[in-house]
Amino acid sequence: MSRKLIAILICTVFITTTASAYQPLEQQQIAQNIAAQARGLGLPESDPIITRAQELWWAAENELHYDRDLIATTIYHEAWGDCSDRHRELVGAVIYNRVLSPLWPNSVYEVLAAPGQYSKELVTPNSKAWNKARENPTVWTHCQAIAEKVLYGEVICPQNVVYQSNSVQGSVYEAHKTSYSTTYFCFGKS
Repeated sequence: MSRKLIAILICTVFITTTASAYQPLEQQQIAQNIAAQARGLGLPESDPIITRAQELWWAAENELHYDRDLIATTIYHEAWGDCSDRHRELVGAVIYNRVLSPLWPNSVYEVLAAPGQYSKELVTPNSKAWNKARENPTVWTHCQAIAEKVLYGEVICPQNVVYQSNSVQGSVYEAHKTSYSTTYFCFGKS
């Protein structure tokens, strides 16, 4: 079997197995592996397999940044004020856990825009909520950093914690009090 055919098969398996996956970090790792294997077979950087792997890596990077900013906007509106960073992390973790759950939509955008959940305004560029979250660059950068921790799996939170509310919605994982309310982070059905 020729090297080029082997590389094409590797690329085909990648595209087939990740076309519907959410995980941009996983997609980036697979794209890096494909490019490395193609380079190891002696293919030039201009080869369509390597350039396609690079395109897929950048597409995943763009998705990661978009999701980070959607989560950061939500963190700002749901947990700024006198909330702790742990409270903010859990807001992001609930969103991400919902994306991973088969019971919820499989994108950050769809989770946030779902009827009766967060708010469509949080995911609408140039809306009042969208712009408000970005007014203070220091606060915005902090919200983005927390959202990145969520997406990179650096926030400790069980994957089945999918509820956040001012009332108990199942078994409570953590409760966070502020001067104006208590937020309960609760387990959902597995």
